[in-house]
Amino acid sequence: MKIVPAENDAPAFTAQVEALLEGIARVRRPAVLVLIKIDNWFGPNWLRFSTGAHVPVAGCKAGILPIPLFVPNRVASQRRFAAPQYNEVSGGGPLHTEDIEDARERRMSDLPERTAIVWYSGNSRVNRRGSVMAYMAVGNLYRPWYAGWTEGQAWHIEHSKGIDKDEVSNLTRIGFGSTREVEPTCVELRR
Repeated sequence: MKIVPAENDAPAFTAQVEALLEGIARVRRPAVLVLIKIDNWFGPNWLRFSTGAHVPVAGCKAGILPIPLFVPNRVASQRRFAAPQYNEVSGGGPLHTEDIEDARERRMSDLPERTAIVWYSGNSRVNRRGSVMAYMAVGNLYRPWYAGWTEGQAWHIEHSKGIDKDEVSNLTRIGFGSTREVEPTCVELRR
């Protein structure tokens, strides 16, 4: 699940997102993992727009949890990876559509069972901050969460919602420890 940073993306943040994906794949083992890059930073309010005022700790039923209403022109890319090897696959169509009525009605239950979605922000080199929002299957529920990173001496998780910062860090550490082949330039970024 290699992520190639664009010109305005911070390679160190992109490496964090890549490791987080690997950690989610290894720990949560979704049937399908959808990775969506949003063109710019997005805040934790996107989680509230989807889940309401409170982010349920236990999770939400798939038929209740809506797909966030990112407009398609904000979507820089969408990729799908299928278990068990998490190779990239085609198909499925875009999750974010121009048809606003259709978009408002879309729920996680419209996707294949045990699909995980991870949204991450582009333009992180310029903004010096990055964001990730995820919907992960936990049992028969979906757990939505958000985490925000900032660049200081190193990229670090500044805040989280719906998940503990330590859990995000643990998933990222697990991903960095993945046995998948890694290109040498990526190894240098991860040290």
